[in-house]
Amino acid sequence: LTNGINNLVVENYTTAKEYFTQLDIQFPELPFGKIYLASLKITESYDYAEEFDESYIREKLKEAESIIKQLIKKDNKNIWHHYFLGLSSGNYAYYQALRGSWISAFSNGLDAVKIFNKCIAIDSSFYDSYTAIGTYKYWSSQKTSALNWLPFFNDEREEGIELLKKSVESAAYNYHLAGYSLIWIYIEQKEPEKAVELAKKLLNDFPGSRFFMRGLARAYEDVDRSKANEIYYDLLRLILDDKRNNRYNEIVIKHKIA
Repeated sequence: LTNGINNLVVENYTTAKEYFTQLDIQFPELPFGKIYLASLKITESYDYAEEFDESYIREKLKEAESIIKQLIKKDNKNIWHHYFLGLSSGNYAYYQALRGSWISAFSNGLDAVKIFNKCIAIDSSFYDSYTAIGTYKYWSSQKTSALNWLPFFNDEREEGIELLKKSVESAAYNYHLAGYSLIWIYIEQKEPEKAVELAKKLLNDFPGSRFFMRGLARAYEDVDRSKANEIYYDLLRLILDDKRNNRYNEIVIKHKIA
């Protein structure tokens, strides 16, 4: 699982798929393989600006949920069984958000958050749950900030940030996701120095990750534009060397440099 995640973060999608497929074959009684195969497909399609394979994503997550329901039926108190369910719902919410289907994203995201809160109720040090809850609390508050005059909307951005910080400092499987969210939150909140520091730390853990390099370059735009350009040129070289370069990312980075 860790090898698969590490390869996913540095965009080695073929290798990541091999690990997640192996995980699925060797441990068919666990839904991790299927959930991360769906997550891989979502991330890869988003990265290359390709059309999402909705039937594949739905199929994998439905297969995972079928396993999860059986696991919860056998042992309702097992924290991992609830985490699996939250992870599946969270991935679908993420997919809907990338497609711009915000109502569905909020609905599925809220379902995931409720499940992850169950995990924390069982074990408050279960930091993988903090990542999802923190991300949802911040970005849902941010998206609905224009509607905060409505009584049922609460601004939970600060709470979300604190949960993400805890997750980044932990050894959670998905701490990189918490870090990725925090980088863009710091940029959003006009705290680019914090974003630079965090992006550098994550690039130490995941050298060459385009996701974190983009965050670092964007943060430097508000601190040192020549440094930002330098990182964008490094990114451009990585993209041009990519055999799968479909020109989309190349155009985006060249536009940034211009």
